[in-house]
Amino acid sequence: MSKFWAAAGSDDSSSSSDSSDDSSSSSDSSVGGGRGDANRWVMDSDSESEESVRVAKSAKTRAFESFEAHVSKLRNAMKTNDHKSLMDEFESLTKAMTKSTKVFDANGGIPRFLVRMLCDLEDHVSKSLADKASFKKLKPAQGRALNRMKLNLKKFCEKYRVIMDEYRKNPVVSSESSSSSSSSESEEENDSDDSSS
Repeated sequence: MSKFWAAAGSDDSSSSSDSSDDSSSSSDSSVGGGRGDANRWVMDSDSESEESVRVAKSAKTRAFESFEAHVSKLRNAMKTNDHKSLMDEFESLTKAMTKSTKVFDANGGIPRFLVRMLCDLEDHVSKSLADKASFKKLKPAQGRALNRMKLNLKKFCEKYRVIMDEYRKNPVVSSESSSSSSSSESEEENDSDDSSS
């Protein structure tokens, strides 16, 4: 058998003897019909890959989905007071936002939920730093992460300061919060009607 077919299955150097080439080619021919690993590049057909349909998403949709994922992770980290993961997730959000400047320009600026998240982060960091007793109880890594988060947040928010100040003057509550508050108001009205009768 030729050296071409033997080289597909083994990585023998050119200085090896012909007897070793013959033995490797005979083992290749017995296993793979003389082709060695020729089928290693062939993909297995999975029924799952045939069922899944690839969906084309616009850059705006992809960017907003990634922002929403980052925001939910940031909110979870704020709830648990995990400043290390908060800082890591904030850094990934800032990278995603800097990559998406074209999307922001094409769609009328930074989305409202991101402005709200930046304002909430500022409030959370300032509140956490103001509570000196809990700050001293933090592990050293968490404390360093909180201080670093303060500096990174201050630096990043300079670009969006005007928008954030405007948001703080007139905060718009999200549709989820407004629907829950309106449902609670209607329940209170029903309760007051029941008590009066």
